[in-house]
Amino acid sequence: MGSKKEKQLPEDVLFSDIFTKLSAKSVLALKPVKKSWYSSIKNPEFVDRFLANSFNRPDGTSLLLTTHDQASGQQYFISSTTDERLDSRPVCLLSVLETGAELSVSQNVNGMFLVHTRPHETFYRDRVDDVYVFNPSTREYLSLPPLPNRASKTWPGSNMNMISYFFGFDVGSKDYKVVGVCCDVGAPGLRVEGEVELGIFGLAGGLKAWRVVNVDVPVSFNPCTPGICVNGAIHWLVKDKRVILAFDLGLERFRVIKLGDGIGIDTLLGDADGDGYGNDGEEEEEDDDDREDEFEEETSVWPCLIQVGSYLAVLEYDDVELRMWVLKDYQNEQWVMESMDYPYDWNLMHALPCGSSHTSEFFLCLNHNTGSSIPKIVCCDMERSTYRRINFVEQFEKIDSSTVSVSLVGCYPENIMPLPKI
Repeated sequence: MGSKKEKQLPEDVLFSDIFTKLSAKSVLALKPVKKSWYSSIKNPEFVDRFLANSFNRPDGTSLLLTTHDQASGQQYFISSTTDERLDSRPVCLLSVLETGAELSVSQNVNGMFLVHTRPHETFYRDRVDDVYVFNPSTREYLSLPPLPNRASKTWPGSNMNMISYFFGFDVGSKDYKVVGVCCDVGAPGLRVEGEVELGIFGLAGGLKAWRVVNVDVPVSFNPCTPGICVNGAIHWLVKDKRVILAFDLGLERFRVIKLGDGIGIDTLLGDADGDGYGNDGEEEEEDDDDREDEFEEETSVWPCLIQVGSYLAVLEYDDVELRMWVLKDYQNEQWVMESMDYPYDWNLMHALPCGSSHTSEFFLCLNHNTGSSIPKIVCCDMERSTYRRINFVEQFEKIDSSTVSVSLVGCYPENIMPLPKI
């Protein structure tokens, strides 16, 4: 008697009902099994379904941490679980990047990050800027080509310029885009206004090159300040104007969003510009170290923008209370305030907001810029007025955490989208 033929599930059932519920590591390990599976795993429809399910799986989101070893010139990227049941979170070394100088890491955008040269380094360094799109789930990097030289005095290649890079997702075209904003270092407060040239690099489509567009900036702002991508636009908090400046990635134009009346920006401004960077525009003799300090962030990072779930929000605090103003109605600019008391031993002057999870919890790194090697993280839930500490194992794999400072970048969902080739 011959053996019975094994029953096999149809591939469409496997990919729609089973594989989308696996971890990224498990799905990527299936690529070599069948040629048809390899193609299906790269299919955009499957990639989108997998990303959507990542927000609902208990193991679908992770924390990304980074550290730079100045002695070796290497930057490490580390992941850890968001599992609430673990008292001490295990960590895994994802990748090591040869960088020389320390690179900045953007907010998570659908599970991917922009890793780029810091703005003041774009002015002082002679070599081409480092700009990468990094997918921690697949451990892939996409190295972007340099911005083209332009005739403008504020464009790379001229004598007095610096550039800030930002990352976002164009909801209409479903394209991930990198935006480069240039400014003249001689401008007061490093601000830009009026007609400005922007570099835009889209990951989708056949053209793998920067496009240069001229756009009108309606209010002056410092492009060296952090930007947050929500609703297909990159946002900057312009504190002294009491507005949020938004750059729509689809329309490629700016919009001004007014802050709610109750947001206490005026009482928290540390300087006249309120942009977190100092530059009085005066001409004077100074060495490189002094000039580099002009572009460093102030000790205080408050108030600041943060993404919470699918919403844009402003965080602020006083001695006993943490407040989050959520832009619930984006088009009509309707704000809702949530608040919670926080422990007396929090040092919020040094706390750095590091993104949020799919459950609308957000993370604060309490020992940001304090020299501590292992980050102290608090996860806050404003709706429930609860918080919990996140602890990591003391020894990081292949990293001497006694000599380098590890910082939290944020929480990200698993995304198996393959990065394009250039």
